[in-house]
Amino acid sequence: MIICILGAPGSGKGTQASLISKRFNLKHISIGEFIRNSKEQDVMPMKSYALKGLLVPDFMMIPFVTKLLSKEENNYIIDGYPRTIRQGEAFFNTITDFNSTNNFLLFIDVSKEILEKRNLGRIFCEKCKKDFNLFFDPPIIEGLCDYCSGNLIKRDDCYSEIIKTRLDYFYEETLPMIQNNINVIRINGELSIDEIHNEIINKLKIRQ
Repeated sequence: MIICILGAPGSGKGTQASLISKRFNLKHISIGEFIRNSKEQDVMPMKSYALKGLLVPDFMMIPFVTKLLSKEENNYIIDGYPRTIRQGEAFFNTITDFNSTNNFLLFIDVSKEILEKRNLGRIFCEKCKKDFNLFFDPPIIEGLCDYCSGNLIKRDDCYSEIIKTRLDYFYEETLPMIQNNINVIRINGELSIDEIHNEIINKLKIRQ
C-alpha cells in the first residue's frame, strides 16, 4: 500500500499520516521533517529554503525524493510531497499503478482562516516534542508542557511572514495539482483528530 497525503501547512496531514501509518503498519515518510531535521551536507541547500517558508525548487526536490523513495518498499505513507505539478507528475510516474485498490491520494481540506490560526499558534515542547496550539490546544500553564514541564517554543518556520509565504505557495502551486487530479479523496480537515481519522478510514474502505 502507498498513501500520499496532501494539505496546506497546518492542515494536520502529519498527525493523520502518523495515525494511518500505525493503523496499516506503513512507514511514515515526512519529507518536510526529514529536510528540517537532516544534518546531511547535501540536504543543507534544501533546508535553507524550507526554514524560510519557501518551496524547495523542483530541480532539487524531484531527484532527491525520487532517489529516497527508490530505496523504499511500496509500503509507506508520504506527506509533504508532491507540492507542485511537476513534482506530482514525477511522483506518480514512479508508481506503476497508483490507481490500484492499494494506492491512495488524500487531501486534508481546511479553510484559510483556520489554517492561519493553526500555524500562528503552533508551539511544541523542546524536551518531549509534544505539540500544542495557543488557539485550539493551549497548555494548562503558559509556556510549560503539560506532560513533562519542558519549555514550549515555536517552530522555526511558524512566524507570520513565513506562514503567509507557505500558504501562498500552497494555493498557487499545490492546490492546482490537487484540483486537477480526479483520484483525490477529499477529507474534511476541520473536524476533530479522531473524526478526521475515522473519515479517512471509512473512505479508504470504500475505495478498496
